[in-house]
Amino acid sequence: MGMGGSGFTNGSPADDLPQCTANTKDSGFAGYIHNCSASVAYYSKGHPLRSEDIPFPRRNTWWEEAAALATMQLVFGSAWVLPPLLLACIIGSLVYGSKLATAFVAVTVAATFLPPGKRWEAFLHHWVWDAWRRYFRFRGVVPRPPFCEPGRHYIFAHFPHAVFPMGSWLSFPLCGEPLTGVPAPMLGLVATVLLQIPFFKHMFGWMGCQPADKPVTMRLLKVASVGIIVEGVAGIFHGATLQHERIFLKQRKGFIKCAIQSGADIVPVYHLGSSQMLRCTGSSEWSRRMRTSLCLFWGRWGLPLPYRHDIISLVGAPVRVVQKDAPSQEEVDAVHKRFCEAITELFDTHKHLMPGWETKQLTIV
Repeated sequence: MGMGGSGFTNGSPADDLPQCTANTKDSGFAGYIHNCSASVAYYSKGHPLRSEDIPFPRRNTWWEEAAALATMQLVFGSAWVLPPLLLACIIGSLVYGSKLATAFVAVTVAATFLPPGKRWEAFLHHWVWDAWRRYFRFRGVVPRPPFCEPGRHYIFAHFPHAVFPMGSWLSFPLCGEPLTGVPAPMLGLVATVLLQIPFFKHMFGWMGCQPADKPVTMRLLKVASVGIIVEGVAGIFHGATLQHERIFLKQRKGFIKCAIQSGADIVPVYHLGSSQMLRCTGSSEWSRRMRTSLCLFWGRWGLPLPYRHDIISLVGAPVRVVQKDAPSQEEVDAVHKRFCEAITELFDTHKHLMPGWETKQLTIV
């Protein structure tokens, strides 16, 4: 899973839970997380999970649904509205001398120099996140704990990026619980540009995100596990779409080298359904040059509002690495190959949990 937590139950029936009960089964365990906003199941080889092993707790009430739609429209719609609004205000200020336009430009410019802020637990665990998870019927599947060693740090490599890595966002506040096996602390790594954009950088700062560059990654891995969206901008244009489950991974080996040099094992994470959130059109070439996504995206009702679609986050067993300060290219390639096999196996083993996905194939490009 991505990246801070709430209550999973243990492996026995929990009569004292105030909201959602837990069930144990031969093939796995269905539990509850954070105010009935998600469910989780364990898996083990030889016992394939069934959809009924990870039942969804409940739907949003009408006012929770309204809150989810409004806040998603605010977050995603700002990508549509802010750039033209800022341009209009600059013109209004310079050409027409508008004081209101000048004030908006001044606040926006000032926001770019304000520090992004620190991890804010109240933000991470706000009830609006629960409403988002219920909107997407978010569920998780993890190996039976303990699959990570206490005191050891890991790189959780998330796929797919798609137009927006919604699965990573939804799982971010739910890590760190002992019974999930996902270690804490867990820190998210994001593109540096996202920590420079006004307003957005504060939101990522409150989530505790750090820039995804190598020096920062190596420093963080000494004290914590990290979650990273490996594909970056390339995943938007060359990765998963509404029609195809594919990930941009063949040319992504930097995280492998970081893992070897730090001695951190790599945990494959695949979010079934994240590719179904949005459609987009844009320029891959210009996005690569600008180091940020330059695209127009849309979803439900033609608005910048994600389609309603189930999301199931799959966490695989760690891909083990041997620490080496200066690994050869052959050693990096060998670990990369094992990781590609692990993420493919994770997808193939659990794709049947998403209705209609039984015949889907994962393509690595």
